[in-house]
Amino acid sequence: MRIHFVKNLKERGLIKTNTMKRIGLLLCLLCCSGAFGQRDDIKTLLGKASKGDIDAQAYLAFCYEKGNNVPQSYPKAVLWYESAAKKGNAKAQTKLGLLTYKGLGTTQSYAKAAEWFERAANQGLAEGQTKYGICFYKGQGVAQSDAKAVEWWQKAAEQDYAEAQGLLGYAYFKGKGVEQSDEVAVLWFERAAMQGDIDSQRDLGTCYFQGKGVDQSYEKAVYWYEKASEQGDKEAQMLLGLCYFTGKGVARSVNRAVYWVEKSCKNYNTKACEYLEKIKP
Repeated sequence: MRIHFVKNLKERGLIKTNTMKRIGLLLCLLCCSGAFGQRDDIKTLLGKASKGDIDAQAYLAFCYEKGNNVPQSYPKAVLWYESAAKKGNAKAQTKLGLLTYKGLGTTQSYAKAAEWFERAANQGLAEGQTKYGICFYKGQGVAQSDAKAVEWWQKAAEQDYAEAQGLLGYAYFKGKGVEQSDEVAVLWFERAAMQGDIDSQRDLGTCYFQGKGVDQSYEKAVYWYEKASEQGDKEAQMLLGLCYFTGKGVARSVNRAVYWVEKSCKNYNTKACEYLEKIKP
């Protein structure tokens, strides 16, 4: 049986689920479980928010979004994010943009989402710049423009924002909005991967596997596939399993191959499920 590895880097989306979950958990712990961890503190927070405290409004919105010490409510999250966003809070503007993008607690609108991302981006917030860039890349809420997408990703990447670095690397790898360069792509992938960005870890692994922008190394490919796999990336899990099956970059092990490909299959990767049937003893 011949195994065909993925030839192209995986398309990236606006919402990176695993990354957002980690960020959300961290912010929840910082914002709600600390200073406002008890219900009495939530009442205090509500009082401050009602009196116009912008930070309190943003924190309260986040707690409603995540259901931390208050009943989960997207509409209330939108209400308080909007209050803070209209007063110029860049983080609230970005969060409101994300909820509007997904239609959670408010009417779905790419155009309005892009407007909020733009306001945050113009204040220099890296996350807002990144999301605004993705709107240009996908032509959602704004006229499609790879060049403008790259412009905003560059601004965020220079602030060491991992998601933007990965997206900028992807743009260079594909030659979208910039002159194609595998070498520059790898530089950005590496910076993002070192910060734990899952997509970049997987994409960097693929660059090493294919020898694009770097000296070819199956061992380094396996290293980065494993990093992404351990964070739950289904594509990396499949690719790592196939490396074990073919013995590329790692000692061949059918058992380890089945372990990782099965994980990918259970993670709703249909291609991995097809491979699983072929590699099972």
